[in-house]
Amino acid sequence: MADEARAVLAHLLVTVQDQKSRHYEKYAGWLQGSPGIEEFLFGCLRPGVVRWIEGGRGAGIDSWVLKLLKATGGDIKGKGVYLHGILGLDRFTRKYIGQSTDLPLRIYKQHMYFRYRRDHPSLHYFAVQRSSFDVFSILAVVPPPPSNQTPSQAPNFHDRPDLLLNILEMWLCLLFRSLPVASLHAYLPPGSLVSMGPPESLNVALPLDQGVEMGEREMVDIKAARDPLLREWFKLDEGEVAVVGSAATARRAGGQRTERSEWGQREEVGGTEVSPVMMFIFLGAAVVLGFLMSNPGKR
Repeated sequence: MADEARAVLAHLLVTVQDQKSRHYEKYAGWLQGSPGIEEFLFGCLRPGVVRWIEGGRGAGIDSWVLKLLKATGGDIKGKGVYLHGILGLDRFTRKYIGQSTDLPLRIYKQHMYFRYRRDHPSLHYFAVQRSSFDVFSILAVVPPPPSNQTPSQAPNFHDRPDLLLNILEMWLCLLFRSLPVASLHAYLPPGSLVSMGPPESLNVALPLDQGVEMGEREMVDIKAARDPLLREWFKLDEGEVAVVGSAATARRAGGQRTERSEWGQREEVGGTEVSPVMMFIFLGAAVVLGFLMSNPGKR
């Protein structure tokens, strides 16, 4: 797993620095002037995440989950990346990965505050609305620049904290397979395993596009989503196209129940081998243990 994590990060950095990539202009110069960025990003990971990476998906899951779920404590301040595990009323466990320059504000005063969710409707919050319980985990925290260094001595990646967070969130979304299948195929190394779902990711926007004008963002077609929750949220009028990040109209279907479709199909990026992925089982355990350990956020 450690080798996989490093391979995913290395592939991501190479991909965005490819001159043919639409991300080249935004990221290439900054990354080329940021030696040591890979080790710095690994250093941002919470200890529980590192142990999981080093031990593999199947090793020490219970111990890792218990310690990771405790990482949401009030002493976690500053900027970083978090995971929101959500157990739906349909018994599917879904996940959302996000970033923030102020983690306590983002989690406690926005995500966990029902009035904020009401005033900022989204697929993420719709999943919370249709859930039995949920739990947050802090995956990575970005440390501040060393205070004993002058600006000229400090690593270049501190100059663009926005790009740093985008890369960190994108990497974790790839590791946890928390992106639409098309995006996973585009940014994971060839041979990486991808679950076809449902459940599908609640992350429908590409983290690399944070701060980019809407018209320049990557479009994700979700018209044929296999997840009933996504189909319910993006209820379409005849002739509309379901594209995230475009001006296409999308509206919620109120109170509509849908049948769960068959799921569990998997495929390999850049290949045809069908192989099992344990990520959803792990996340299900994380949510259940989180519920047993602490009360979920008020709705």
